[in-house]
Amino acid sequence: MKKRMLYISHPSGGKEENTRDIEKVVKALCTNKDIVKNFCIVSPVHNYGFMYEELSYEDGLDLCLDLLEECDIALVVGDWRTSTGCKKEISFCEKNNKPYIMVDTSDTLIKEVNDKLCTQLLKAIRSSDMA
Repeated sequence: MKKRMLYISHPSGGKEENTRDIEKVVKALCTNKDIVKNFCIVSPVHNYGFMYEELSYEDGLDLCLDLLEECDIALVVGDWRTSTGCKKEISFCEKNNKPYIMVDTSDTLIKEVNDKLCTQLLKAIRSSDMA
């Protein structure tokens, strides 16, 4: 079975503490064998964050949205209300009928990384496949 692409949307702002929190999220996700079996986890911050020295914010965000377009689902973690990038990623998902799940904090995610979260992710993807 082909794995689904899981995009991690998380505030960054170029802050090291946010990068570490994203790593905490990915590590937590990887503790669940069903998530590892079903999803390839993608972090745009780790993919493109270092390039913002060379790119404008808008060009960097466009790269992130290009990556999101190739993913099956987004997992929004953290205070997205204060993040321009997260708000644009959510808007992109809504405009393109791409499923996303929101989790308040990485600590909340860690508590929910069990079969329930994997089931939610797969259910959201199946619902969008049927739309």
